[in-house]
Amino acid sequence: MRNDKLFMELHQLATLKQVLSWSLAQQPRAEFVDVVVQDEYHHDVIVRVTDVVYAVFETSWVGVVMAVAIWDHQPSPRELLDRRLERGWRPTPTAMIEGDVILGYAACSSGRFDVPCPGDAIA
Repeated sequence: MRNDKLFMELHQLATLKQVLSWSLAQQPRAEFVDVVVQDEYHHDVIVRVTDVVYAVFETSWVGVVMAVAIWDHQPSPRELLDRRLERGWRPTPTAMIEGDVILGYAACSSGRFDVPCPGDAIA
């Protein structure tokens, strides 16, 4: 399957329900392999299309697909976060009793916590 044709096909999918239906219709079936919760409202859903093609759907908390990208490997949470930040995305804080908090993997990018992102090397 050529990536430009695949990208056009995936770009038509507007919800996770449509992504699921599409993945089940593939031969062999595409496989949901991970969901990275970046913050309370933004999630990256990783689907293995083939051994060397992964589709990443940027979704809202209600399952609306906001963007799709094709990778040649299964991207790590750090790679996904870095790509989002490079494009100008910023995590949305959640109002808590203690104050605004970023929930999810992107919390480590906020500078508010003195902890590394999971999977980052500790010096």
